[in-house]
Amino acid sequence: MSGLFAFSVGVHRRGALLRAAPASTAACLEDALWHGVLSGELRNGDLPEMAVEPVWAEGGPPSVAGVRVVRSGGASREYGLHVFEDRAHGLIRDLLKAQVLRADDVVEWAVAGMIEPALPAPRFRARASRAPFPLRPGRLDDVRSGTFAVAIERDVLAAIRDRVLGAAPVECAGVLAGTLVHDRGRGAARLEITGQVAVDAGERGASMTHFAFGANSFAAARRTIAEMGEGTVAAGWWHSHPPCADCPRNPSCRAETIFFSADDAQVHAAAFPAAYAVALVAGKLRGRPATDPGIALYAWSGAAVEEVPLRRLASGAGACAVAGYVCREETAARRTGDAAGTAAASRGVVRTAVRVVRGEGQADEAREEIAEPGGP
Repeated sequence: MSGLFAFSVGVHRRGALLRAAPASTAACLEDALWHGVLSGELRNGDLPEMAVEPVWAEGGPPSVAGVRVVRSGGASREYGLHVFEDRAHGLIRDLLKAQVLRADDVVEWAVAGMIEPALPAPRFRARASRAPFPLRPGRLDDVRSGTFAVAIERDVLAAIRDRVLGAAPVECAGVLAGTLVHDRGRGAARLEITGQVAVDAGERGASMTHFAFGANSFAAARRTIAEMGEGTVAAGWWHSHPPCADCPRNPSCRAETIFFSADDAQVHAAAFPAAYAVALVAGKLRGRPATDPGIALYAWSGAAVEEVPLRRLASGAGACAVAGYVCREETAARRTGDAAGTAAASRGVVRTAVRVVRGEGQADEAREEIAEPGGP
């Protein structure tokens, strides 16, 4: 295996570095391990030697256009700059809060990779290990080969909606419970969400624009889920983004509050880093009244969290579930959307036009537009 690399994300304006911070590639390692187990290349519970290497941009080191996870005795997997996107957006948001950036500023963010100094030989030998993924063998004829599907019981969605309406206009949250089925012959898996455990806010409380988890919020919910039955695990979390207090009295309101914020991404990465973990966000959808909240599904896909389209399907005995497929094969064109974005990514630079979205008591958010470096 090659040497160890450290990665950092830097935000620049007109060529000047505004801020830089270390960037983790743990999600890439997790995704590569998960993909190896699903495909049958790895035995569940094994932890092979793996390393993350930079895919250098056209200009060469230290500018990075992506990363590659190399597994001892197995195939490698590549990931684009999108795996650093949340980290970059977090830096941009911090710069907005510090008033270093203003609305409509144009900045660039880039990733640098540096080889870490060799460490002295250890005095003791140790072997890394991890718990196996909580997979149960089964047939999944209704799941496409090589994909990961998520099925959510209708009763779970109804319970979340009731909780959201009861808590409005304050945010609420909970932990999702479910089981994982693995069809090794088809390289497919399905997460079946069968329950949820609502959690109370921690010492910092909750408001219309935030929900502060307590030190034991997730641990208490996980203990409850462990008592639900063999094979049931904490499979993710849910929370709400309620509209303003006046919204329910205004059916014609066109506001939409469902999105996955930078704070949400941080919570997900810290509390639910497993590749199968999902998140649900409940809130107001454009074109629907606040009294009929919608729910969106977000899942790890190619080492980054993305919204996954939902569809309703029959689930026997007239019952219904909602399902989405997570495709784990990433392409540059899909991430950037056009040839200009692909060219920008290959140069290791992503140009971002800062669009500040402000609401009462809400943190500023940065919206990204990818353009050719040096372009308009």
